[in-house]
Amino acid sequence: MFSQLNYTTISVLFLAAFLFEHALWKSPGVGALLAAVFFLFFGSHLGRRILPEEPRVWQTCWGGTLLLSALMILGTAIYYLAFLPPDLWVLVVLLTPVAVWLIHPHARHWRLPRLSLQHHRIPATTLALLSFGLILLVTALDLLRQTDIFDAVRSPWERIPPEVLWIAALLYLILVVLCWRGRERALTLPYTVLVALLTVGVAAVVYPLGFGFDSFLHQATESHIAEFGTIDPKPFYYIGQYVAVLFLHQGFHLPLVVVDRFLLPILAGVLLPLAFFFTASHLTKHRSSAFFAILSFFLLPLSTFIVTTPQGLANLWILLLILLSLPHLAGRGGLGLGGLTLLAMTSVAIHPLAGIPAVIYLALVTIRTWSTMKFERSRAPLFWIVSILGAFAIPVAFLVSSAVSGLTLSFDFAALAPAELFRSSNINLVFQSGFNTLLDFVYLLDANLLLMFIVVALFTSIKMRHLLPPTIILPLTMTVIVAINYVVLKSAVDFTFLIDYERSNYSARLVTLLFFFLVPYLILFFIWLHENTVRRGLLPKLLLTLILTAILTSQFYLHYPRRDNYETSHGFNTGTADILAVEQIHADAPPNYIVLANQQVAAAAVSTYGFARYYGDVFYYPIPTGGELYQYFLKMNTSPNRETARAAQDLAGVGTAYYVVNDYWWQAPRLIETAKSNADDWFALENGRVHVFRYDR
Repeated sequence: MFSQLNYTTISVLFLAAFLFEHALWKSPGVGALLAAVFFLFFGSHLGRRILPEEPRVWQTCWGGTLLLSALMILGTAIYYLAFLPPDLWVLVVLLTPVAVWLIHPHARHWRLPRLSLQHHRIPATTLALLSFGLILLVTALDLLRQTDIFDAVRSPWERIPPEVLWIAALLYLILVVLCWRGRERALTLPYTVLVALLTVGVAAVVYPLGFGFDSFLHQATESHIAEFGTIDPKPFYYIGQYVAVLFLHQGFHLPLVVVDRFLLPILAGVLLPLAFFFTASHLTKHRSSAFFAILSFFLLPLSTFIVTTPQGLANLWILLLILLSLPHLAGRGGLGLGGLTLLAMTSVAIHPLAGIPAVIYLALVTIRTWSTMKFERSRAPLFWIVSILGAFAIPVAFLVSSAVSGLTLSFDFAALAPAELFRSSNINLVFQSGFNTLLDFVYLLDANLLLMFIVVALFTSIKMRHLLPPTIILPLTMTVIVAINYVVLKSAVDFTFLIDYERSNYSARLVTLLFFFLVPYLILFFIWLHENTVRRGLLPKLLLTLILTAILTSQFYLHYPRRDNYETSHGFNTGTADILAVEQIHADAPPNYIVLANQQVAAAAVSTYGFARYYGDVFYYPIPTGGELYQYFLKMNTSPNRETARAAQDLAGVGTAYYVVNDYWWQAPRLIETAKSNADDWFALENGRVHVFRYDR
């Protein structure tokens, strides 16, 4: 009774503060505080109902995660049925206390050992290490904040001081030492989260204008939906992310661009280290081994989490699904099928390329673990039917989508012949070498990382097969299913509606999922490694510590675009010169015009003016790159002339076209001089960083 009264009192006080802030105060700072209270308080009470045997920290963490999942699913359903009015989020917040209270607790018969009950004096060396680590974190953050990148560069490492990498190496070294010790959970876990936030948060800090290309489009879409409640035509994907951003923006008055910029790095940096420890602590009785397994998180290719995109956010949810399903598969508590279903459906609501594998995995988990499933003899046939159908689900989904949308896809069965598959495998990349010892190590690791994960998975599956139930093999089954989808998508499906160099993008995204489904075996390997090394004396531990520190630092470098002797990123970030060019064109142009420019200038236009002009199906900047307008831009980049500009004008039915040349384009000097000779007018900006040429009929 006292607990219910306490819940009711705090809920009423929170709702009163929320309504006051929403109607009168409208402060982003207060809104951020209220949003944190919303997810922590109501998430904690939701967690008590679905995870009653777990410690409070896990109830709060996974209750808050499932609360956000439910909001994204609910918002997605409402969007497709109608639209998203701003006041919807007020209603959602007001109804949340009642909805959480109505959920009945679900009791389990398994309880996690109370690892935190062993009290002891914290050694001075541990406190000194943590203090030094915090000083290093503050120093690294200060260096990154001073790095603000406003011009167009290929890689953030061109501007970030090299000291940041050395600081990162020290941070990882401290982390490895603390994980070897495996105690002081209340101190080590927060430190791990802070290091994880630094690991995935560099781009969000050093690119004030935004990073990449897709994020600008999604921010513009979110802004449009925030203003009008919908966007026409309604996209089939991405709505889960838009709902999360709009909930925080319209419900708590947080700036939309700031929410979008930091949403995924913060969620990934906080939730994933905790999920790794939660999972490991349910797979081993040794606390120190569970701590050591956290290090496996930093071995993953985390570039999918460095900027908020629907694909990255959906990847986060499918990785959480995989991790949080392991205790359930092992029969050791954790989330039940209801919570796992919520995670899978959230991934579907955000992006189908992660959502489809999430649903397949959920189906396999359900078939193998649902104790009340009727017709026990049908379990095995049903498992194989789902597995076989799932192995081709993503290519089939693309074919169905292309038929519905009218986009052109071609399918080549001959490309699936073994000889063709071997020819296109690029196996020589595994054995690449260079001329710099440090970078040789970094890129050798990068080229062989997936192979290492596969070897570890096979080793762990054999070595620990007697210690865990057979259901733990399910993630490895999903690895095979995703691999088949990848091979078919990469080799046999040709995305002819995309520009040539983007046609492998979709299949490349499945490689990330391969890593994710191998994660359970990486965690088990780290548990085994710790338990078999900790008793062997100081030298093996010291050697392994240095190796892990080198690997983790290398991975940190590899998470971001690079420009070195081994690899050069093909993309540039959007800079102030691009935004200035867009603004000057807007000021100079008549009411109807088109612009032939690269993706980053187009991103600046969308960020500044949204989806301002369409001529039929033609956007006034060349988006997407597979569209006809972009083809005219490519022709102008070969030879700027009035005939190509006139053809682009005819496509959109306008009388004015602008052609934009950035100075980083390798042919820029020739293109600029040629365009000067045949354009009606031109101007240069930012000391020649951008040249703009005007063509009139």
